[in-house]
Amino acid sequence: MGRAAAAGAALGHAALEATHRNYLAWAYWACARRHDEAVESATDALRLAGAAGDVLQQAWAHAYLGWLRDAVGGAAPAADHYHRAMELFTEADDVNGYLQVSCGMIRVLRGAGRGDAAVETCRGIMDALADPRHRDRIPANVREFTVLTALYAVSFVHLDEGRWQDAVDALRSVRGQFDARGWHKQAGKVHLHLAHALACLGERAEAAAEYRAALALEDRVSADVRDEARAGLAVLTAGRPAPLIRFAQ
Repeated sequence: MGRAAAAGAALGHAALEATHRNYLAWAYWACARRHDEAVESATDALRLAGAAGDVLQQAWAHAYLGWLRDAVGGAAPAADHYHRAMELFTEADDVNGYLQVSCGMIRVLRGAGRGDAAVETCRGIMDALADPRHRDRIPANVREFTVLTALYAVSFVHLDEGRWQDAVDALRSVRGQFDARGWHKQAGKVHLHLAHALACLGERAEAAAEYRAALALEDRVSADVRDEARAGLAVLTAGRPAPLIRFAQ
């Protein structure tokens, strides 16, 4: 990727160099955890794409910069980059890029304390997926993964704000899907958080079943998840109110 970017520079082709500097930004962080180099590469890509008038590569540069800022706890600047990426993907008529960034946007808006905007972003994702103009433009696997990711992310917003029925609706929609993919960390939290929301709504039998489902994952989930599931089940058995719980992604 570095050689490809250098080749683009040698050719004086700013758009081509921007494309490969975006790829390089991804590789620096996803493969090597070299955050500073990743930010530098994405920043260079943004400058080059701007000079070339390449809207799509500007969108991807902002997408990577949002991802990188989020990775170090910068929810507010990440949200700004993601918002700009969404605008540019819309301008470039790239619905798949728009969906990918929108899913990340839900998470960073939650981190920035902007729950209403996160919920609205999720609605925008579902509207885009339902738009008949995009029916043949979004691959089936992308559509499926987008729904799963968006509903999982927005469930944390509902949980934070005590909107238990909204949380139950989102989590029921994704229940079992992480398990089927072997993504046990997320699966455990779906079961745990669904159990808690159900318990808060007085749905005690289903809540108990979900606490047990979290425990059945055993050491495939963290000790914290297992401890909270045991505590929740004990509280239900004793007939006490639902316990306090941490909704960490």
